[in-house]
Amino acid sequence: MDFLSLCRNRYSARQLSPEPVPEEMVNRILEAGRLAPSAMNYQPVRILCIRSEEKMNLFRQTVHPCFGASMVLVVCADKEVACHSERVHHNLAEMDATIAATHMMLEATSLGLGCTWVCAFQYEGLRQSFPLPDSWEPYMILPIGYKDASCAPSPRHEQRNPISSMVTFL
Repeated sequence: MDFLSLCRNRYSARQLSPEPVPEEMVNRILEAGRLAPSAMNYQPVRILCIRSEEKMNLFRQTVHPCFGASMVLVVCADKEVACHSERVHHNLAEMDATIAATHMMLEATSLGLGCTWVCAFQYEGLRQSFPLPDSWEPYMILPIGYKDASCAPSPRHEQRNPISSMVTFL
């Protein structure tokens, strides 16, 4: 599948199977995140890969329902490692985490898996159940798994604004 087809076919999969994702696929998804660009190549992204039944149960109880997924990636960035841009006056950790998450989400899709980007989760539940270093900021979670037979794109999936609504040619 070419890249634009991959982008068109990806959708937020909210009905996932509990069937485990093979380690080879997990490694490919993580490699896609590792290869993602980061500001000044500081590579501050840190990922919790939650796969064991025990840890997934803890995650479901304290952090977020994960649509039946057999695994979850918690995408964080180490704010002390990330680039601090003088020009834009802020830490670029969140941007770096976002780029890595996008790479991993698209790789999961290319492997025939479903994935959903989740930013609304129990932040304190995550920190209590899965202790993180203070400098790690969790930005999003990616439940990943095989799509359940009932899984389908949202009715709005095909609705896209025209390029002219987002681009100004000069």
